[in-house]
Amino acid sequence: TVGYFTKWGDGAYDFNPIADLTVPEIYEILRYLGAPAHIIEKAPSAGLYQGQTDEAELGVTYSDIAAYVRGGELSESMRRRIAGMEERTAHKRRMPRCYPD
Repeated sequence: TVGYFTKWGDGAYDFNPIADLTVPEIYEILRYLGAPAHIIEKAPSAGLYQGQTDEAELGVTYSDIAAYVRGGELSESMRRRIAGMEERTAHKRRMPRCYPD
C-alpha cells in the first residue's frame, strides 16, 4: 500500500501468495504456525542502518496501514497521510507500459 520496497528489487516476484495480507495478519499466521517469538517480535526493518525500523522511516505503524487497508478506525490525518503515500508510490505497483513496434 505505501510502497516501502525497492522497485524491481525486493518488490519483484512471479508469485506472491501473501500479497493481500497485512503485516498484522502475517504475524497472526506466524503465531498459528508456532514461529519463534523472537522472529514475530522483531521490529520490521530494511536493515539500512543500525537501529533502523520500517515504522520509524515511514512515520506510520503497520497497524495504522492495516486499519487503512481494511477500512478500520483511523484518524483523518493518518488516513490522508497513508493515502498520500499510496498515491506517490503507485508507480511501484504497476507494470511498465509497453508500446507496439
